[in-house]
Amino acid sequence: MPRKKASEKESMEAPQGEAIVLVGQPGSLRGEFHLENPGEQRMVFRGARMSSVMAPAAARAALEAVPVAQKLPSVIVKPGERRRVPLRMALSPTTPPGEYRAEIKLEERTWPVVMHVTEKVALDISPGQVVLHNEPGAAFKKQVVLTNLGNVPLAIHEVTAIPLDDELLNCRILRAVAAAVGEKEDEQTIDSVLTEFARKSNAALTQSGILRVRNLAGSFSLAPGEVRSIELEFRLPETLDKRTRYRALLPIYTDDLVILIAPSLDGQPKK
Repeated sequence: MPRKKASEKESMEAPQGEAIVLVGQPGSLRGEFHLENPGEQRMVFRGARMSSVMAPAAARAALEAVPVAQKLPSVIVKPGERRRVPLRMALSPTTPPGEYRAEIKLEERTWPVVMHVTEKVALDISPGQVVLHNEPGAAFKKQVVLTNLGNVPLAIHEVTAIPLDDELLNCRILRAVAAAVGEKEDEQTIDSVLTEFARKSNAALTQSGILRVRNLAGSFSLAPGEVRSIELEFRLPETLDKRTRYRALLPIYTDDLVILIAPSLDGQPKK
């Protein structure tokens, strides 16, 4: 009996009533495709294409911006065999979360596809660090660029306050405690040392103070895929030690802006 050609796929079947289900973030949808060969000759699954993506009106623009990226492998299915074929597909990175339907077509055969797109929250801040001169009470302005790499809008607020970290805080506290304890060494107990430690720690933290950050663009929503440059105003506490370096971490969604407050070599105020 002559062997059937690989292009003859009329006996390639998918289990009845089963849709291909893909789940994941827009750029990484994953699932499985079940193929069954009830015939007597091996069958080749090759050249299938995704088509007819159905989406709500709000998501159509995102889907049209980037074509569906698909990885449908070529598969040989032996007679009587049922194969599980892993599938990976990618939609536009800004495709909103939701359920989407499509079809996989191979010649005359059609398989329904259900895509469950999940939420992706991803923000990039550039540059990742700004450096301010240590000038107590001064205000500085710096430009940063925000990029929404996800598929949902991000709310960017106007004002925030973050604590400053003295990079020599532990050393500063221990020296202060040692000096205070040394003055009345014979009278010290464990409780009195711990009390002194708490007092000196509170004093050092109070001196570091709070950094005020203001988004001069005001509050706004950063749309999926949007890139926006904004100006930030940083107002330093009056209590800073001008000879000390301070750090602060401004977390915004999935990224961080590192703020370094550094003294200059000559100790002269600069703007």
